[in-house]
Amino acid sequence: MSSDSSRRRAQYSAEIGGASCSRGPKAEFGSIRDARARAEAYRKTADWCEVKDVSGKVVGTHRRSGDRWRWWPT
Repeated sequence: MSSDSSRRRAQYSAEIGGASCSRGPKAEFGSIRDARARAEAYRKTADWCEVKDVSGKVVGTHRRSGDRWRWWPT
């Protein structure tokens, strides 16, 4: 089986939101890194990203710092 994260069973979900997209789409990912990368792809549109594991527990929340597109863990 391939080690590509897109082929693995989703272990995490990410939901984004912000001033420009009050509550954005929710998507599933194989890793926290992949979930965060999806949120970062929204650049200035998204202000936050909440990452949960399969049980629904929040395992990471990231907020955009306001300094362009850098994200900081909270």
